[in-house]
Amino acid sequence: MFTDNDELSGMIAAMMNCQQLIILSNIDGVYDGDPKDKTSQVIKTITSTDNIEQYIQSSKSSAGRGGMQTKFNIARKVAEEGIEVIIANGKRKDILIELFTK
Repeated sequence: MFTDNDELSGMIAAMMNCQQLIILSNIDGVYDGDPKDKTSQVIKTITSTDNIEQYIQSSKSSAGRGGMQTKFNIARKVAEEGIEVIIANGKRKDILIELFTK
């Protein structure tokens, strides 16, 4: 039993020794404040030593099950396996193309 697709994708990425895992969300990533606040910004890079738990929103979208808390927990576990994790907005047009061409 899995809590959601994010957990399943993280487990598969670790089992397959992937180099990167992309988790799609309905927002651009982890913000340094409430994502609805115009002054909040996406934290571009998070390392294992960064203490960002205070920024993780516990709320979920109406379509999701886990929310950013689950995405962050999975990302942290997968990153501990040496896999780069990107959390990106799946609602943005051509987001995967944008990520792969960077």
